[in-house]
Amino acid sequence: MELTPEQLHHIAELARLRLSPEEEQGLAGDISQVLDYMEMLGGLDLPDLPPRPGIPPEVWRDDCIEESLPRPEVLANAPQTESDQIIVPPVLPGTEEPA
Repeated sequence: MELTPEQLHHIAELARLRLSPEEEQGLAGDISQVLDYMEMLGGLDLPDLPPRPGIPPEVWRDDCIEESLPRPEVLANAPQTESDQIIVPPVLPGTEEPA
C-alpha cells in the first residue's frame, strides 16, 4: 500500500515525530511494507490454528468481571493526584500543564 504524503504527515503528527525529508522517504517505504505485510496476513485462511500456538488452552482464563484494586491503593502509586483523581501530563497540542 503506497502512502500519500498527507497520510505520512498525519501518522508522524499522531506519533509526535518531526521528520526530515530523508527520514520521511525512508519511513514511508517502511510503513508501506508493514501495511502490505499486514494485508497479506489478513488474507490467510487459518481456520484450525489456535489463537496462540504453543500455549495450552488451560492457561486462558474466563473473561469475567472481578474486583479491581482499591482506590486508595491505586492513588498511592500515582505520581500526582487531586480530589481522588490521577493527574497526568497533557498530550494534546495547545494544552497547559495542570497547576
